Amino acid sequence: MITIRKAVYDDLQEISRIDEEIFLDESHPQKIWSHFFFTGTILVAEERIMSDDNELIEVVIVGFTAYISMDQDSLFISPMCSEFMAINEIMELGHIASLGVLESHRCKGIGQTLITEVLSQFNKLPITLNVRVSNEKAINLYRKNEFHIYENKELNYYNNPSEDAYFMFRMF
Repeated sequence: MITIRKAVYDDLQEISRIDEEIFLDESHPQKIWSHFFFTGTILVAEERIMSDDNELIEVVIVGFTAYISMDQDSLFISPMCSEFMAINEIMELGHIASLGVLESHRCKGIGQTLITEVLSQFNKLPITLNVRVSNEKAINLYRKNEFHIYENKELNYYNNPSEDAYFMFRMF
């Protein structure tokens, strides 16, 4: 059984470990997770592992998302995001900074559940995110949730390997 809950500080080490497992060299340093925790929101997807006689054996984090609200003065704002906000005369938006699900738990609706929860939190604000141009599964998931690719790519946004990112957005 999968449940979604807001992360607590004690979850950060496990979230950081999972982030490293999923994103390898593109993972966020643990201090960034602390920053997300104190300035934004981190949700975790947990699996409750039960015994045959329905006793709880273990609770394991299998996915997460981190999101923040940003304005033109935010520290994490990229040039593409700043341009998007200016062209569309947007003063504030939500930004999905990271979303990941362990490979063993993909294609089970966990990513969709996390996105649905994020969408419910941003009550009528536009939402943005960045995604590798080669990550077709993620792009399709975001498109299914009415995200659109902005006209330009963020060149060399990712390292290891170097790759461009699509800047995606969803308007309400």
